[in-house]
Amino acid sequence: MLPLAAAGYHVIAQTNAAMAHHRLDDSYDADPDPFRILNMVRDAIGLVYALGHRTVAMVVGHDAGAPVASWAALIRPDIFRTVTIMSSPFEGPPSLPFDTASGAAAPRRAPTDDELDVELAKLNPPRKYYQNYQRTRGANDNMLHAPQGLHAFFRAITL
Repeated sequence: MLPLAAAGYHVIAQTNAAMAHHRLDDSYDADPDPFRILNMVRDAIGLVYALGHRTVAMVVGHDAGAPVASWAALIRPDIFRTVTIMSSPFEGPPSLPFDTASGAAAPRRAPTDDELDVELAKLNPPRKYYQNYQRTRGANDNMLHAPQGLHAFFRAITL
């Protein structure tokens, strides 16, 4: 970020949670709407406009921000002219079925989170995708009180 700022660019680092902080309810059963992709894209557009800009040279997304940056550039290329995503691939918009009336096969759908967990559990040793785990009700307490320490806990669930 520092070299970009030194080159004259305005560099803004914004977290997804901070973008929705005014709507944040941190309870497990909270309404997830503020964190839906289109709402986070809207928040990113609002930030750009609030800072007095109509376009940005690049939007960069890392981890959970990667899909937000990807969809922002896809939905509003007039605002987000280029995109860089880090640590999370973006497969593009979902394909739509074509010519299915004539018996052509529909595009293969991505596995659900539950289906992914079933397949990962079959591995030796069993695995679980960390984002699926972090969505569970007890995950936060497990992480905060991990007997092996937080660092070792994360090493175990992400490898």
